[in-house]
Amino acid sequence: HWFTELPPVLTFELSRFEFNQALGRPEKIHNKLEFPQVLYLDSTTDQQGAPSSELPSTSPASIAAISSRSVIHKPFTQSRIPPDLPMHPAPRHITEEELSVLESCLHRWRTEIENDTRDLQESISRIHRTIELMYSDKSMIQVPYRLHAVLVHEGQANAGHYWAYIFDHRESRWMKYNDIAVTKSSWEELVRDSFGGYRNASAYCLMYINDKPQFLIQ
Repeated sequence: HWFTELPPVLTFELSRFEFNQALGRPEKIHNKLEFPQVLYLDSTTDQQGAPSSELPSTSPASIAAISSRSVIHKPFTQSRIPPDLPMHPAPRHITEEELSVLESCLHRWRTEIENDTRDLQESISRIHRTIELMYSDKSMIQVPYRLHAVLVHEGQANAGHYWAYIFDHRESRWMKYNDIAVTKSSWEELVRDSFGGYRNASAYCLMYINDKPQFLIQ
């Protein structure tokens, strides 16, 4: 299904919380999430339909392969050590033969992981090339939405502080609204505060506005 009509304003609420089952409390997600200044939505409308057949696509086989690797890697990348798990190895003493087998297994697993990592990096590169080709097609950049406002939260799940960045279209610059203080800002400052991954601040809400003149807020 495709959109037959798009609203003048699009609002995206970003989920930045998760519940830690081991600790029994909510936690803020500080992972980095990038977003563009201009978002093209041509591919979501019924005027475009399915993506152009001239663009390279990811085959079902490659998607299945990546998905199968994701199932293997998720338990290692997203799991947390239970608080009552002992930090020392068990058993504490192993024989030379057992050590040799363990070293052999670790070496083989390292090789497999390195190969998987290389394959995934190549897949990511192919996807990036596909996206670049998609947006080099003029027919795919006819419905632009420009980032107008970003709501930022700094702190943890149980407490923190909010402020906002709003784009001044008349002056073509970003403004920072922090309580009663309104100051000139920049895209670089917005990125530092909003993308996450570096500190306790990250964007919670994004507002995009149709870039056509009749929709822009003056």
